[in-house]
Amino acid sequence: ADIDCPGPDEAFVTSCSGSESHHPNEESFDDSDLVDEVLDDLKKKSGASAANNNEFGDSTEDGAPSIQQLKQTTKKLIQRYYDPLPRPGKCAIGTLCGFTASRLSLGVANRIFRLAGATWVLSEMLHTSGFCDDEKCVPEEARPWIGILRKALIKRCVKVRMLARRIWDQDRIREIAQKDEMVAGGFATGAFIGFVI
Repeated sequence: ADIDCPGPDEAFVTSCSGSESHHPNEESFDDSDLVDEVLDDLKKKSGASAANNNEFGDSTEDGAPSIQQLKQTTKKLIQRYYDPLPRPGKCAIGTLCGFTASRLSLGVANRIFRLAGATWVLSEMLHTSGFCDDEKCVPEEARPWIGILRKALIKRCVKVRMLARRIWDQDRIREIAQKDEMVAGGFATGAFIGFVI
C-alpha cells in the first residue's frame, strides 16, 4: 500500500515512502553544505576576535596575551591612574608594593630553604645509615646521568645568579630611585616593614 505524502505546503510527516516524498522542484540538501557553512561562520568569528585581541600587540596562538601586549597594557594603566597621583600617594603605593614584594620573596625563600635543608638532612641520613650509597641506590647504567644532572643544575644556578646580579645592579637601582624618590623611599620602607614583621 502506497502512503500518501504531503506536498510542500501541507503538514510535515516524518516518514513517507510514496512517489511524492521527493518533489522535483525542491532543492536537495546535503549535510556537508551545513558543515561547510558552520566552519565558515567559525572562521569569520575567530578572525574578528583575533583582530579585537590584537589591539595592544601580538597574541599567542591560543589567544593568550603576549608579553609585549601585557607591557603596553600595564604602561597605559600606569599612565592613566598612577602618573596623576600626588607625591604622598605615590609613596603609599611604593610602600604597599615594597611590603608585598618582601613578603612574597620571604615566603618563597623560606620554602626553598626548608626544602633544601630537608633534602640535605634526608640524603645525609640515608648515606650515613648505609641505606643508600652509590653502589646500592644508583644502578650502573644511571650513573652517567647523575653527572649530567649535576652539570645542568650548576648551569641553572649560574643563570639565576647572573639574573639576580642584573636585577639588583646598584647603578640600575640608583637610576630607578632617582627617577621617583617618593616611590623608591616608599618601596624601601614597605620592604623593611615586610622583612621585620
